Amino acid sequence: MKREIRDKWVAALRSGRYKQAVNYLRVTRRGSTCHCALGVLAEELGLFDGPGEREATINGSPNFLPESIIPEPSQRAVSLLNDYCAMTFPELANFIESQIPCEE
Repeated sequence: MKREIRDKWVAALRSGRYKQAVNYLRVTRRGSTCHCALGVLAEELGLFDGPGEREATINGSPNFLPESIIPEPSQRAVSLLNDYCAMTFPELANFIESQIPCEE
């Protein structure tokens, strides 16, 4: 993962601009849009296929980003912590900074 992308992602997770969701990158229900941690990154990079009526997708996937952005093992780790361990976005930002490797 490129350092500039990771830094942008971490800042967005700490910004308070996003409501947290589980199981989908971005989901809209009852007029409220929420993102998982990976969905925040996708939103910041403009990767979504379109607005999506309920669950937004990237290249048809509602769950993962292209590996060219972030390797699959790192995505799975962040997804697990977001969806099953109920880590908050600030906690996930700390994890990403300390555990997700970057290219210089």
